[in-house]
Amino acid sequence: MGPSDNNDVTIISIFGTIAAFYSSMVFIYVFLFGVDLRWSYDSIGPVRSLTGLWNI
Repeated sequence: MGPSDNNDVTIISIFGTIAAFYSSMVFIYVFLFGVDLRWSYDSIGPVRSLTGLWNI
């Protein structure tokens, strides 16, 4: 367990925090404006698959 291990954990936790914040913002936006988000980002594959899973 060297310094590089701690650095990896820090990077992962930072990305995890950003991902959680971003996903919560997207969920709130979809909850408020659901159809607009789905149609405006319909050309982007990952976003379309996520909104397809929510099926709003």
